[in-house]
Amino acid sequence: MGSASFHHALAAHQAVAPPSRIAPSIAEALERQTRAMRALSPQAFPEAEDGGSGR
Repeated sequence: MGSASFHHALAAHQAVAPPSRIAPSIAEALERQTRAMRALSPQAFPEAEDGGSGR
């Protein structure tokens, strides 16, 4: 999906963007950590859920 110009720009970016140097096991661990932090965020910062500034 996407326009031809989008695909052209994406191809140009991928041609010059360096490949990831992170080991797959580290990337998976990072994803697990991010999911856990997002799951615990409402408990750690309950005021952020109700939109209040706490002031």
